[in-house]
Amino acid sequence: MQRPGTSKRLALLTGAFLSACAAGGAPAGERGPRGELPPRADFGAYLVGRFAAAETDTRAAADNLLKALRADPEQPEVLNRAFLAALLDGRPEALRLARRLPDNTTANLLLTGSDVQAGRWDRAEQRLRAK
Repeated sequence: MQRPGTSKRLALLTGAFLSACAAGGAPAGERGPRGELPPRADFGAYLVGRFAAAETDTRAAADNLLKALRADPEQPEVLNRAFLAALLDGRPEALRLARRLPDNTTANLLLTGSDVQAGRWDRAEQRLRAK
């Protein structure tokens, strides 16, 4: 039997540990021509977001996955997970992210619903027929 709050403590501990590991920086061979570090994703936020999603903590999942997406906006896996987390938490960012996911059925349905709400019936019909 798990004690109350154990899951959240474990998620925070995991995030802190991974953030500390990521803060160590890249080895000297991975540095750019002027010695600066390459851009990298926020791995701690990504893993905490995944854990929170598995625990159905939609707020923490969305917060952390959106943070990870800001660190690496072109990563498709992070984009998909951040979209779903934002959608499940009812955040307006989900609509913005849906526009970046043309092959995602859930994103397409969200965009169709947005078109219907705005009275763009032709566009909504086109979206439904395209898929």
